[in-house]
Amino acid sequence: MMERNIVSALHRFEHRMLRSAYMDDPNRFNERMLTNEKELFLTYDEFCNHNGESNPYQPKDFSVSRMYGENGAEALMFTFPKPEAPTDCYRIYTFFVKSEKVPGFFTIEHVRGKGPDEPFICRWMMGQNGWTHIGGIEPEGDEFTTCARFYQSFDFEEFMKMVEAAKSTAKKMTPAEMKELFAAQGGCLT
Repeated sequence: MMERNIVSALHRFEHRMLRSAYMDDPNRFNERMLTNEKELFLTYDEFCNHNGESNPYQPKDFSVSRMYGENGAEALMFTFPKPEAPTDCYRIYTFFVKSEKVPGFFTIEHVRGKGPDEPFICRWMMGQNGWTHIGGIEPEGDEFTTCARFYQSFDFEEFMKMVEAAKSTAKKMTPAEMKELFAAQGGCLT
């Protein structure tokens, strides 16, 4: 039972705490994470202490690297301990925001029954009704290039148009289909 709490703490850290801290001030968040090579680990350790959880990891289990891509894309790549459950992250990319671009927060997640070469890529954004994400982004080359191209490809208004178009054609899930989806994600909805 204790092991699931640790996985849950890491999942909450990846999907909620880091995402919220980044979205509050993307460039400031990225610069802070570059101040010390152990900053990501120290932030996770502080998160665990604050939430009464133990931290079983070492600084070597976390890393932060600066990435540069085509068309001036610049981001940080965060790596985490090996995922233990579906939707836990292998990596997260946070883009430095230039001009009027919407912040770019991408999770590279573990999929049940698949290895690290077949992750699930999601882009997270803050919408009018809370957090919104696009999941299952198809890789175009390596995952960083895919995220950078996707980040630079459209703005938030275009994204919301895509969401509305998808909603208009989506059929409602039955309770059995929802239960199956929940089970396939390891009982975890992000």
